[in-house]
Amino acid sequence: MGNPGYGGVVLEALLANNVKVVAVFHASQSKLHRLKKVYRRYLRSRQRVKEGVRRLSAKMRSFADQRLPVPQFGKDVLEVAQTHGLRVFDGSFAHHRRCPEALRALDVDVILVATFGEFLPRAVLDAPKLAAINMHPSLLPQYRGGFPEFSVILHGQNSTGVTYHLMEEKFDTGNILLQRELRIDEGETTLTLKSRLARLASEAVPELLHLVEHDNLTGTPQASSNVSYCRLNRDFDRIASSLSRQQIRNLINACYDVEAIGEPRFSRNGRDIFALSYGPDGLPFHASDGVITFDVVRYRHKIYRGRDLSRLYPMVDS
Repeated sequence: MGNPGYGGVVLEALLANNVKVVAVFHASQSKLHRLKKVYRRYLRSRQRVKEGVRRLSAKMRSFADQRLPVPQFGKDVLEVAQTHGLRVFDGSFAHHRRCPEALRALDVDVILVATFGEFLPRAVLDAPKLAAINMHPSLLPQYRGGFPEFSVILHGQNSTGVTYHLMEEKFDTGNILLQRELRIDEGETTLTLKSRLARLASEAVPELLHLVEHDNLTGTPQASSNVSYCRLNRDFDRIASSLSRQQIRNLINACYDVEAIGEPRFSRNGRDIFALSYGPDGLPFHASDGVITFDVVRYRHKIYRGRDLSRLYPMVDS
């Protein structure tokens, strides 16, 4: 069960290791199901509506950003499944009352989830004969939740990794089966980190299969003293003079992703300018420990870079 990105990479790793994949659940293509998810996530309170509008506006503006194109990472799990002639289910079927029965009829030993995006009911988790296992792109119990790669870049972490763990009804809380760690490179973005974590998750598949084959699926409980979650403060993406240059770099690197989670921006004469990139030359900003320059910015609906930046000064200073 997986979405485009990690899902396709992990599925290919399973097939390369001669795993009998009896079915693949992909990201739902049902418009009604997706509308229900949007309602549950964004339309049940005024605060959630504001967040939904902000995220939608950010996505629409990102289409206009003609700086560096943001490619997808990983592979589409549906395309991989169809290439190999595997049986596929729309992700919404995971919530259907007949799903547990269908899984048992397929004689499923293990459910493996790779960033699926659907909450699995207890009956589905209990359907496989051995276990339901999730791949989470952080070193649990650190950064439970939906955007761990973004969070580790934003907070300037030196390392992260992937965790394969048993699934429970609560997200990301089950016993840990195995973990792989990697160092975060200087200047790493959320997008480059996701690609590296996808490879790491793929490389760990043989070790996971060894645990399955030897029925070694008890795992180790997560340490309750080391739990953290993916959470964002209000205006987390506003660049303030109280931030250090490194904190500003981290913010810009974190926001370079396929998802428009945040839009780094600063104010000049009461006008918002969006910082898309930093470099040795450009528009200066006084951080708490010195000056950082933004070499690609957006003001209103236009991108400025290089020599074009000089034309921006009189516009925002007037």
